[in-house]
Amino acid sequence: MTPILSRITLFITLLLISLPSAHADEWKVKEISFLAIAQGEKITGLFTSSRSAIFLNFDDLPLSSIEVQISIPSLSVKKETEKTLLLGPEFFDVERHKQARFVSTSISQTSNKNQFIAKGTLTIRGISRTVSLPFILENNVIIGRTNIDRRWFGIGRGSWESPKKILHPVQIRYELQPL
Repeated sequence: MTPILSRITLFITLLLISLPSAHADEWKVKEISFLAIAQGEKITGLFTSSRSAIFLNFDDLPLSSIEVQISIPSLSVKKETEKTLLLGPEFFDVERHKQARFVSTSISQTSNKNQFIAKGTLTIRGISRTVSLPFILENNVIIGRTNIDRRWFGIGRGSWESPKKILHPVQIRYELQPL
């Protein structure tokens, strides 16, 4: 190998090694959960199954996209009675709506270099709303949380509509990791 070729090879190798791994293009869902307050008691739910196509290019955000489909029947909660109620017609109505879905329309960086906002359409129970999902990039993991009003998606119908039974804001938590 010639000295010039050796230098080029070394330069390319050093360049590749120096690229931060957090800028990986493909990501996957690590966790999606929610926290609701029902009559003063915290109810935490975790969705254990989802499919996603997440491509993030932190050097050129307009090339990025997020699409996540959450399997509603995969809901895991502490009490079986809570799960039955939440999957029923007054809440997620899993017989008619097996999936929730988020599709980004844009991803932008805030004034803080590690904070971002994914804007897009969230569909739950067949009802679609435009939402903004903030997230931070920290230690090669994306972590985010936001509050949504459960009434936007018809969750907690009938006798459950009152905030005295379940507060209207529900915190959604999400975590992504590189593939």
